[in-house]
Amino acid sequence: MPTALTDRILAAVDEERVVALEQAMVRIPSFTLEENRLALYLAKYMEAAGLEVELQAVPVSDELVGVQPVGRLRGAGGGPSLLLSGHMDYIGLEDPERWRHPPFAAALEGGFIYGRGTKDEKGGICAAVAAAEALARSGIRLKGDLIVAPVMGHKTRSVGGGIGARHLMRSGVKADAAIVTENSGLGIATTCVGRVTARLHMQGAAGSFDVRGTDLYGRLARLIGRLGPHFGTVPRGTWLTFEPHASYAGFPMLVYGAVAIAERRCALTLNVRIVPGQTAASVQADLERVLEEVRGGDPHYRSQAEVLHPVRYPHTISTDDALVQALAAAHGQVRGEPPETGLAPRRGAVADSWFFIESGISRTVVYGPGTLGPDLPDAPDERIAVKDLVDCARIYALTAATLCGTV
Repeated sequence: MPTALTDRILAAVDEERVVALEQAMVRIPSFTLEENRLALYLAKYMEAAGLEVELQAVPVSDELVGVQPVGRLRGAGGGPSLLLSGHMDYIGLEDPERWRHPPFAAALEGGFIYGRGTKDEKGGICAAVAAAEALARSGIRLKGDLIVAPVMGHKTRSVGGGIGARHLMRSGVKADAAIVTENSGLGIATTCVGRVTARLHMQGAAGSFDVRGTDLYGRLARLIGRLGPHFGTVPRGTWLTFEPHASYAGFPMLVYGAVAIAERRCALTLNVRIVPGQTAASVQADLERVLEEVRGGDPHYRSQAEVLHPVRYPHTISTDDALVQALAAAHGQVRGEPPETGLAPRRGAVADSWFFIESGISRTVVYGPGTLGPDLPDAPDERIAVKDLVDCARIYALTAATLCGTV
């Protein structure tokens, strides 16, 4: 890309506007399935920035319909299209009294913006919208379309998760490439694990002081002991069937969720971060086998491994792909060093990327501002660095200009 064009794009990203947009978004609470107010704000903002905007109605249940905006900076034609998409929602707010900065105040201090959702994942959406706005303001005409799609219902409360991204794909939105704007520390996640979520059911006979029933507490303890520790790598040759992959080092991994237990019934929710070759059916069969192992000869014991949908499968893209090359080059121009690539930027975290890939956008990566840890996204005083936010907007804009082409 000519230096003059690069400089023009970089200059069009206004730091004050980027900060103001992020603060405005953070000040609008957007818990899962409560994103409508933020969606309407973003729709209005993108329209004012010069994008064509569609407001999608997303049916969640008979009683609830959510909305999500799709902004399009329409190109002149003759170039590939690029989708930038991130989720508007987050899970509940715990311990607000522990926050030094009020979680919805969007305080600016020491080069950071503080607040719930700053990096999970309003930072990525902010950078994407700011990139499209900068291109529109610069007067540079892309050949291919740039699509900005903040989606609702990413978290698991929303009927299994990913409801907005799945609706986006079903609605007919198409692109030649996609960047999921989840926080990755500005590393390019070219490799992502998959996730199979399951609920393990155990049932037995009630007991009393006189009659020994099914000891579900003991069986739960044995079950967890057999499966392994929370956030633990599952060793090869134990209970899980898989072939190891060098690019997925440290995986498969086991992550526990909720436990519900009563006298006669117990349910344990967990998920397995899977590697290529594993399927929902193979994980379910492995879990069924372990459930049967803890029976202990009890004739009243019943068990079932229930797979909860949707399932996300692992995926990878070559670092030689045009999208990765364009994104890495833009990152280098803005940050002065090459980005981290591979599995590490997202570790074991999953994203909506699989839903785009299974819908035909095979050229998909995850790249966004904000770290994964140790400053966890849902921890008190969640924050994002202003520099990372502004740099990301510039990187997205440069990537779009390179990939989509310019007139």
